[in-house]
Amino acid sequence: MGKNVTIYLPDDVAEKMESFPEVNWSEVCRRAVLEYIQIRSQVDLGPIIERLKKERNVDFKEGQITMYKEIIPKLSWKDFELWRTRVDKNLIEQQHGPFGEEPIGPLAAERAATDGMRRWIRHFAKENKIQIQEDLSDAFCEGAIDAFMDIYNRTKRK
Repeated sequence: MGKNVTIYLPDDVAEKMESFPEVNWSEVCRRAVLEYIQIRSQVDLGPIIERLKKERNVDFKEGQITMYKEIIPKLSWKDFELWRTRVDKNLIEQQHGPFGEEPIGPLAAERAATDGMRRWIRHFAKENKIQIQEDLSDAFCEGAIDAFMDIYNRTKRK
């Protein structure tokens, strides 16, 4: 036995559909559902997700290593304080927006920190003739932030 399905379409879509009276819209919807089921049934996302996790871990670790070996040894305490304002997620989250609005929130702070680290690494590497990979992924920058904050927090305590 078949199943009847009701779908909601906004007025503008319904009006456009009316301009094609020859089309069997039930058949169009049935085909779309079948195609979606076929695609979802064929794709096993498990291996894709595992590969992405592995790649993220590799990039994350590469970001940490680059910071620990190449960049941090060349930073002054003044550099640390300056970089921190651009890459410390907690500090960024407390800042207000450009027009004095509410603090930006954790997701926006994380994005700002990642982008800030990417800019600082590129600038610092260019100034100090440090070879870095061309594409600094978000995972790489997150690893770099992790290493930076680790050393900053350890040094600050002393």
